[in-house]
Amino acid sequence: MKLLAFYVLYTLSALTLSYTPTPRTKVTSTMRTTMRTPISPPPLPRQLPQSRSTFLRTLASILPILIPFSSSALTPTAIGSAERTCRQNGNCLETLNLDGALGFNWGGADRCDARDPDCRVDGKLAGEEFVDMSVPGYLDEVYKVVTIKLAIDRKPSTLKLGLFSTTSPPLLKQFLDLSTTGLTTGSSLLYESGYGSTSSPILLSSGELTSLNTKSQLITFGIKSQGQSYAKKNNLRKPEEEYIPQERPRRLEGGGGGGKEKIGKGIVYVSNLGLGHLTSPSTPSDAAFSSLFYITGFGEYKPSKDLVPIGQVIGEESMRTLRRLGNLPVNKKFKGVVGGKEGRTLVNVRIEEVLVEDY
Repeated sequence: MKLLAFYVLYTLSALTLSYTPTPRTKVTSTMRTTMRTPISPPPLPRQLPQSRSTFLRTLASILPILIPFSSSALTPTAIGSAERTCRQNGNCLETLNLDGALGFNWGGADRCDARDPDCRVDGKLAGEEFVDMSVPGYLDEVYKVVTIKLAIDRKPSTLKLGLFSTTSPPLLKQFLDLSTTGLTTGSSLLYESGYGSTSSPILLSSGELTSLNTKSQLITFGIKSQGQSYAKKNNLRKPEEEYIPQERPRRLEGGGGGGKEKIGKGIVYVSNLGLGHLTSPSTPSDAAFSSLFYITGFGEYKPSKDLVPIGQVIGEESMRTLRRLGNLPVNKKFKGVVGGKEGRTLVNVRIEEVLVEDY
């Protein structure tokens, strides 16, 4: 439709620019002889219609193009079929398919809208196939419930996580601090004015979906940049020069897991060394918490030995949200070009609010 609008505007501007008014004349009188001298050059041999009625008829002749164009643009088909079809027929320019004319095969015109809850990773609308939406079977171990209110492309959704009572106390405390007052690893003086430097606690409410693996549907939540989160919270363009990001907490000795092994959809995993240790040790402190925890989706995922389960998704509404998150399209190298296997999602998923209560 954007190409169509551009075509209509281009045609209208061409009509406007090509309009040549009737040249004005001035009358000069010498004795009894009157001579008309043209000021502007003579009109072109072939001029466009200049009357208002003719102009409207010309505009009306363009409007029928809108009918077949809009109806075909809303039809969901296979990825890249529009580009392939126009190249086979040799009419990419006539159909205004610039991707096909230039040789690109992105399939952007044929993908479903990524904001549609039924839009899958492959760009097709989800059918009515059966999906097991049952919650994991470890509810007897749930101790606390963390309710995460999300905005998926600005549309509200809810994700409830039940924390296991079998989780080691130090790791459980880290996650509860993250979800309430904030996780702090530096000196308390950093949060007092007049110290000369400033910092901010690590809050889950400042986080977002930072990565998605489309094959295993492994969903990663974290804080992409502490500095950017701090600036946004304080209505700043960028963090102040004296801002200092939080360092990773000390490694937990002996790991942080407990209880039986848990594998399946909707399981929450963190590093057995504690929060902030899912990222590489070489990652700068500002991005150290870009991977806080994983949630398994509806794909096949076998956790590594350095991951421990600390909770699970609970409730049917949360399971539907989990399915929606796992089916989000992922950018492929370039922002806005879908088809990637792992990375940032095409639509933003941000955490708006976090609540903690007893189960």
